[in-house]
Amino acid sequence: MHAGFEYQSLKMFALRVGWDNDHLTTGAGVKYWDWRLDYALALQEEFGNIHLLSVGWRFGLSISEVEMQKGKEILAELTQSKAQEHNRRGLQYLKRGQYQKAVDEFEKAMSWVESSREISRNLKQAQAALHIRAAKKKYKAGERFFKKKFYIDALLAWRETAKLNPKYPKIKTKLASAKRAMEKQLIRQKVRAKKKISKKQNRSQNLFREGVGFYLDGKFARAIEKWERALKINPGFKQAQVYLA
Repeated sequence: MHAGFEYQSLKMFALRVGWDNDHLTTGAGVKYWDWRLDYALALQEEFGNIHLLSVGWRFGLSISEVEMQKGKEILAELTQSKAQEHNRRGLQYLKRGQYQKAVDEFEKAMSWVESSREISRNLKQAQAALHIRAAKKKYKAGERFFKKKFYIDALLAWRETAKLNPKYPKIKTKLASAKRAMEKQLIRQKVRAKKKISKKQNRSQNLFREGVGFYLDGKFARAIEKWERALKINPGFKQAQVYLA
């Protein structure tokens, strides 16, 4: 009967014990890099104790290391194949003018490799084309808003254009014209608002005076009706508030 047991520590040291037919065997070993030293002791009654000492040097790769290296090579081929597959798709989308899909494919390709100048260059090209298209779209939207006199929306759209492509033709001029038009529009709105307020004040004052006339004539119900209408038009009308109190 043959049996044995080995205990390893730190993948360097080994202790062994076994049974060879009717003899007890023990041993130990040390492994360092490609070198190893083994010692064995066999306890026999017929020939006495037998001591075995061996020194070994390993060259080349072990089977497990060869398998590991082969696995790495297969994985590298697979990742490179996946990266190139996504890169080819990205180039097709780029040629068709489908820039967002191209960007997505190039980003997927980059996720399969640590670095690639070709894929990185293609990604930057697709991103630049995407920004140019987006800038053009925002620019046209700004022109539509400007024609409709939506100057604030036009200004925001052209700001996005400048952000996407700072060198877009005439964008600085467009931004300046939209800002001027917006400021003039706000001024006109303020003037109209003041005129509207003035009309309300005049109307409420006329109603108040009519109410005073009715009050002096002793027509109190009509007077109250006029003052309440004056307050409805101008809630801050203090004189009407005093007379109604």
